[in-house]
Amino acid sequence: MLFPNDLFSTMGTEIVTARAIAKEAIEVARHLGYQADDRASLERALDRIAALDLSLIAPMHGPTLTGHFRELISAFRENSPAHAA
Repeated sequence: MLFPNDLFSTMGTEIVTARAIAKEAIEVARHLGYQADDRASLERALDRIAALDLSLIAPMHGPTLTGHFRELISAFRENSPAHAA
């Protein structure tokens, strides 16, 4: 199980989900504006996360995630989670 702090957080009241939440997580990060635009650090973190044999991801906010991890990591690689100025 990975506890990624605010990375991959979403809104809502779900406790656990098997839904693909990649787009939602990017939108939440941008809306809340808590992710710095530090591409190098994000890439290093995503590399380390991608190498793990995960069964669950438990973000600080939103449901515990039970799948779609590769899609989630790819979304954060391909899209800046930083708040648009």
